[in-house]
Amino acid sequence: KAGFYAWHIAEHQGTPLSIDGSPALVLSAAIQRTRRLRLGALTFCLPWYNPFRFYNEICMLDQMSGGRLELGVGRGVSPIESACFGMKSIDESRARFRETLDIFFAACANKALNFEGKYFSYRDLDLYIQPRQRPYPPLWFPSSDKNSIEFTARHGYHTVLMASVAEAKNLNDQYREVWVKHRDDPGRHNAHVRAPKLGKSQHVFVADTE
Repeated sequence: KAGFYAWHIAEHQGTPLSIDGSPALVLSAAIQRTRRLRLGALTFCLPWYNPFRFYNEICMLDQMSGGRLELGVGRGVSPIESACFGMKSIDESRARFRETLDIFFAACANKALNFEGKYFSYRDLDLYIQPRQRPYPPLWFPSSDKNSIEFTARHGYHTVLMASVAEAKNLNDQYREVWVKHRDDPGRHNAHVRAPKLGKSQHVFVADTE
């Protein structure tokens, strides 16, 4: 009713940044209390998930919401939080992120899951639920690193930039340049989204008075 397009929540583990260890739980409660608002996590930290369970939870949320889910994915920026799940390095976290994402894509495209990876293996695993939005909900990937803009823009992810105004302008310009160059490439992750949304995170302090 207030005109917001979507509501995203964070995922944090073992820190006071937010007391939200399970975005799916919070989102399932929000789904019951809203009708039009699109919602999701920014992000689900994929290295911390079992891919098969992650796929099923995303499908459930998308079905429960009537196709209102916005799917933010990432690897998690805090090594302290990743250590809670046994991550030994950024390289491992990044590799688990990509493998979990690849498994999610494979599951969305088939009625049975077959995948052989470094960390997970699935053979003829029947899939009894699919996302409401096809092939899957719109994808988001937040960024504060110019080196990740190439990946984000090439695949057409919606993004939220965690940067100053000046830095955000430069990253936006870089994003648009890369996106235009690759927007017709085959195999893009967010190809089902016609035009990506570019946002900027902004901390807002709300007080009793001005």
